[in-house]
Amino acid sequence: AAAAAAVDRSVSLQQLVKQHEQRQRSLRDANEVRRRNAVAAVEVVAHDMVDAVNDDVAAAFVRQREIEAASRALQQQSQKFAATTAKQLEAVSKFNAALKEVGDVEQWARTMERDMLLVVAANCASRCTYS
Repeated sequence: AAAAAAVDRSVSLQQLVKQHEQRQRSLRDANEVRRRNAVAAVEVVAHDMVDAVNDDVAAAFVRQREIEAASRALQQQSQKFAATTAKQLEAVSKFNAALKEVGDVEQWARTMERDMLLVVAANCASRCTYS
């Protein structure tokens, strides 16, 4: 009976060890499944984050190209405006010079008219005196 009890104890100890090993394997397997799932989830999140950052970087790059194109167009318009303004200033300067010449001609004409009136007056005076 004592031997049978010792055998039962060794059998139940072996069963306990086997059950413990099976639970440990089950836990290791479950932990491995959880680890794989966690790694996969982290990979998905990391991929999504990289995509989001790449989308933002791509959008910034596109916006930068648009700004550069607008800047070039503005520079061209500014150059055209500067050229047009220079032409307009030149035209105004020429117009002012022409007005000055007209003023000079007008002054010359007044001077000539006065001189002619003096000549006529002198001529008239000389005829009136000698007649």
